[in-house]
Amino acid sequence: MSSIYISDVMENVAATVEVQGWSEQFGGPDMVWQKTFVYAGIGEPDPERWLHRALIALTADTGQPAQEGS
Repeated sequence: MSSIYISDVMENVAATVEVQGWSEQFGGPDMVWQKTFVYAGIGEPDPERWLHRALIALTADTGQPAQEGS
């Protein structure tokens, strides 16, 4: 299961991704990965286009192999 939170923070857009998994049959999920990405805002007034641009940027970043030391 995953959750994605995207918000406008001053002149930036912050996107936090959380991925949870279950190691046990019962009980709550365990956090297996969490990361926050920050992008420069572009001042997009249309909410649908704003979300689209944020998701495209997030997809590009999460689709890249992890860099050494990150």
